[in-house]
Amino acid sequence: MNRKTAITFLAAGVVSLLTLGASGTAAADQSGRHGRFEHSRRPAARQELHRNRREIHRDRAELRRDVREYRQDRAALQRAYRRGASPAEIGRLRGEVRESGREIRESRRELRGDFAEHRRDLNRFGYGNRGRWDRNDRGSWNDGRWDNRRWRNYRDRGFAYGRN
Repeated sequence: MNRKTAITFLAAGVVSLLTLGASGTAAADQSGRHGRFEHSRRPAARQELHRNRREIHRDRAELRRDVREYRQDRAALQRAYRRGASPAEIGRLRGEVRESGREIRESRRELRGDFAEHRRDLNRFGYGNRGRWDRNDRGSWNDGRWDNRRWRNYRDRGFAYGRN
């Protein structure tokens, strides 16, 4: 081995030892490599996500209360019909049922907004797209499981386009 090759290998060995010796670059998890950002970002992200979940919990409780009130108003209206109440009382009870229905629709709208905000924050803080086809525990369209055997079965049954 000539002298230039030996020096090149020695320099590569020293650089690789220095790289592996640095604790930041040798960390297995990517988030630990950038410690100065992680210490400030992760607690704030957790607090924001916790706030979102708390808001969702509160809005679900409000929706349950609204549904309970709606059912009570409907039952009162049915009782008024059965006992033959006056048209003015039936009109008032119908108005209450309509108002309860509006409250339910508003509560559902708020809950949808809370879930949308929670999804946005999950994506914003780097927790990835937790959509239906991107989960690790479910099969996705691009997970490599659609092999030739399955394609052959579909093709032989006449589901594929083109020549059979």
